[in-house]
Amino acid sequence: METFYYEVVSIDGDYANLKRTDIESED
Repeated sequence: METFYYEVVSIDGDYANLKRTDIESED
């Protein structure tokens, strides 16, 4: 079972925008 790490980058209403912190970002 994999564990994923996220950080909240912004809150939009009831929706939280999460960013993966355990991998490199490929924007």
